[in-house]
Amino acid sequence: MLIPEDQQKYKILVEKLYRKCQDTQTENERLVLRITNTKKILKNRIRDVEILKKRLDRYNDNWRHVPMVVPHRTRKTELKRGPKPKPKVPGETPTRGRGPGKQKKAKLKQQQQQQQQQEQQQQQTPSTPAENTSPIKTTE
Repeated sequence: MLIPEDQQKYKILVEKLYRKCQDTQTENERLVLRITNTKKILKNRIRDVEILKKRLDRYNDNWRHVPMVVPHRTRKTELKRGPKPKPKVPGETPTRGRGPGKQKKAKLKQQQQQQQQQEQQQQQTPSTPAENTSPIKTTE
């Protein structure tokens, strides 16, 4: 039996919509599983932290009075790679894997930083006013 052309178009559109709904449903289920797993991980972490706190208190550890230091975001990757190599000449920055163009940029940047530091030092030191240069006239 032949289906009329209008009904054929309608049937195709309905099938596309049904597939799209199924895809959305599977994606939603995947997200729900991810959320529940994350909640479990957080719950376990909170429980582990509480256990650790109790155990440290039982051992009379002074952990509550030690300041917490949070690692800096930019240094996190550096810590994974290991310590930076020390420069052979004092005051020189290590140039591991840098080309000549980057070395020049690094030197320019270092010089700019030194100039800024010198300007800041000059601004911080009070200048001594010379005698008789004040605009206020004094009468004796």
